Amino acid sequence: MWVLADYQTTQTLLGDSYSSDRSQNEYDCIEERSRVLAITKLSGNMETGKIVYNDSGESKWTPIPPRNIAQELWTVACSKE
Repeated sequence: MWVLADYQTTQTLLGDSYSSDRSQNEYDCIEERSRVLAITKLSGNMETGKIVYNDSGESKWTPIPPRNIAQELWTVACSKE
């Protein structure tokens, strides 16, 4: 599932500032975990501006934390509707 995060305040990674990022996430509905397959961080809001970071390497699987946006995304990805 593709996810767009748009930040109200500027974020910083390795000295570069960004205001939005988009990621492709994979969800394991049985084990309740997720991982990032690709991520791009951009200097502007809503996927605009300069790319300040890009990675297409798979991250490790991580458990879905309770009461977190990650749990909401997992619920949407794993819904049977």
